[in-house]
This record gives sequence, structure tokens and C-alpha cells, in this order.
Amino acid sequence: MLANELADRGFEVTLVTYSPGDQLSATLSRRVALRFVRRRGKLGLGYMVGLFKLFRLLQPRAVIAFLSTPCFYARLVGRLARVPIVITSVRNSNYFPESAEMRLERLLWRLSDYVVVNSRQSATQLVSGGVPESRVKLIRNGLDSVHFQRADQGAIDQLRADLGIAQSELFVLLPGRIQRQKNHRLLVDACLELPPGRWAWKVGFAGNLLDDAIVTSLKAVIKRAGAEEKFLFLGPRSDMPTLYSAADVVVLPSLWEGFPNVLLEAMSCGAPVVCSDVGDNSIIVPDDRFGSTFPSGDREALATAIGNILGASRRDRVRIGDAGRRFVRGSFSAASMADQFITLID
Repeated sequence: MLANELADRGFEVTLVTYSPGDQLSATLSRRVALRFVRRRGKLGLGYMVGLFKLFRLLQPRAVIAFLSTPCFYARLVGRLARVPIVITSVRNSNYFPESAEMRLERLLWRLSDYVVVNSRQSATQLVSGGVPESRVKLIRNGLDSVHFQRADQGAIDQLRADLGIAQSELFVLLPGRIQRQKNHRLLVDACLELPPGRWAWKVGFAGNLLDDAIVTSLKAVIKRAGAEEKFLFLGPRSDMPTLYSAADVVVLPSLWEGFPNVLLEAMSCGAPVVCSDVGDNSIIVPDDRFGSTFPSGDREALATAIGNILGASRRDRVRIGDAGRRFVRGSFSAASMADQFITLID
């Protein structure tokens, strides 16, 4: 999204990835060049050499990196290749004083001209951990409002039918890779506490199954409860706008976050949301007009919040979803995000 915005404004943009980019290329503007540099092994020394050669060939004015591994390489190789401006980022609020993430940031921040964060909590953690405030820049995520639009009713009905969700059933969606951060177990426990027989519901987990141990544990809990037919492990999806649109409520019970895109995406597609009060989630969901927040880890509070949405009339759920869509589209634009990055590289 940032690459597209910059390219549309006349910047020459190359997006570098170490994963084959078939799905990624489908979302890129034709003005953005996509380069694949293979990475093998834990250290990725060959990748560093390939990245160095690419940087020397392209002679970029700035390198912008997202996520911890690309940021590590951007810092080291960017400085070796004498890139004038190196911008790295922190996207989560788990940079506690003695965490491995904070120790690494404390060691490497000098190699970044700026460290961009997407939440106030992340900014506070970095500054408290020793990164100079002048290097830390808060730029909230922007929304791809062209891609994330509510699907038409025919596509929604077809998707629900394909997933085995009856029209009479309420669909609860958790979009997020299965790992500890996203706290899928809390949603399982909360849904199993919903009043028996009051609502017909199903839960969908959409995202990569990253942690096999967690997946196995979740399935065991679900099996013991005799609820296998109520929980769908959907894996990664290429139809997220339709999936969001099909959901009666989207839930994000994370243990930590920064400024999660999935909330913006779900709300842009008209879904009511329920999320834990971590990171800057309360900026995205400031009050009950759009859904609700709950204390992270509180099973009963989550069950109550989900029950409030499921117990609302369809008209009220549509009203909540429409209000959320207007709010995120008016408050978190991709254009505004790009403007702020441009001030760092101009």
C-alpha cells in the first residue's frame, strides 16, 4: 500500500522481498518494481550479499523496512551500501525492557535514521528502552479502502455456503496467524461459555497455522467440548474482504498489538469488532459505536462482549458496522500515511 502510494506520487519505487511474490504482485501498482532476492539459512549471508548488490545497483535515496527480520537486514546492508536514509519500523507493543526485541533494538537503533512506530505504546516502550525520542516517529497504519470494501450479498451468501455456515448461524471471525500473540485460546474458551442454545454460531480462524503446538492444543480443547463442528480452521485466505463482510462480528483478543491492520480492514468492510485493550486498539475502537474493547485476557468480559453483538438485532449490527466503516475510512487514510513517510525521505 505504501509502495503504491509513493509510486502514484512520482517516486521510483522497488519492493524487495525474500518470499516469492505471486500474491503480492497482484496488489502492486504497475509503477512499482518487484524484486525477489532469495534467502537461505538462519543468517542469510547470501541474501545479504544479494541485497548489497541490489542496493549498489539501484542507488536508492531511502530504504524503508517493515517487520523485524527485514529491518535487521536493511540496517546492516543499507549502511554497508551507503544508502543515505534508512527507515526501520516497530509494529508491535511487546518491546519490554528486558525482552529480546528491546535488547536488539537497543543495540541496532543507531543504524536507523528513523524508527517508525504505529502506536503510542510502542513509541513509549522504545524511548523508555533507550532509543532517542528524536529517532522515533509515530505514523499510524493507513487503510487500503479500495481493496477492503463490503462484498455484495451474493458473494457473502456463496462464501457462507462454501464454509458450511447456515443463514441462521452467526459467524464469529478471528483474522490472525495462529501463534501466542493472537490468543486464539481465549476466544475458544469465551465462545464455549456462551449460553447454550441461545444462538447458533460458528467461529472461523483465518490465517497461517504458524504454531503447531497451539493448533494441536486448540483442537484438543474443542474436541473435549464436543464442538468440532463449531470451529473452522480456514488457513490463509485470499478473499479477506468477503470473509470480513460475511462475519457478524470480528474478534481480535491479542495479548499485544501495535495498530492492527485487521481491525481497520474489518471495519472498512462493515463488520462490528471486539478487541482486547492492548496497543492502540482503543484509538481504532474508541467507544461502543463500532463494537467494543475488553481487558486483555479476561474470558468473561470477552464472552459478554461477543454476546452483546450476537444478541443485537441484524439492523443494529449493520448500524454498528456502517458507523465503523465511516470512521476508519475518514480517519486512517493511506494518503495520510504516505504524506508522513515522505516528510522523512524528502
